[in-house]
Amino acid sequence: MTQIKSELQGILSAQKAIRDLAKDLGAKKAGGLYRKPMKDALVPFHQRIEATTPVDSGALKDAVKSLVRKPNKKDLKNEDVTQDTVMVGKVGWQRKTGDDATYKQFLAVEYGNRDRNSTPVLRPAFTALHEQARSIFAKGLGENVNKAAKRLARKQKKGK
Repeated sequence: MTQIKSELQGILSAQKAIRDLAKDLGAKKAGGLYRKPMKDALVPFHQRIEATTPVDSGALKDAVKSLVRKPNKKDLKNEDVTQDTVMVGKVGWQRKTGDDATYKQFLAVEYGNRDRNSTPVLRPAFTALHEQARSIFAKGLGENVNKAAKRLARKQKKGK
């Protein structure tokens, strides 16, 4: 499995600002600051995967999905997700429960099998776009933190 790591400069100061905002906004609203930037960061991946997925029956192309949500118990079993993880973003081929045909097709396309050579789609997309996604996320998160801080300042000014 391909592991892609990317360092986000300034994330510690952003987390501190969000924690400070959370005291006044509430944890739920502060956590929501991550959702839109993460969705926006997944768009280039989604588009590339959709564009480069080979079409046979079209089922695999229709299975390209993006997802942003809070981590669940299953996510927490992953070594890259901790108790401090606020949002999880996933993009790629998603199959419906029990849809083994799409799963087998995914494996055959990405890794190959005895009948066909691999035509990697996911790994090249992540390798090519992870830096772009990181910058989209960082910019969006910074904007959201600034907007929330301004809203909070206006609210506090009105209240006094």
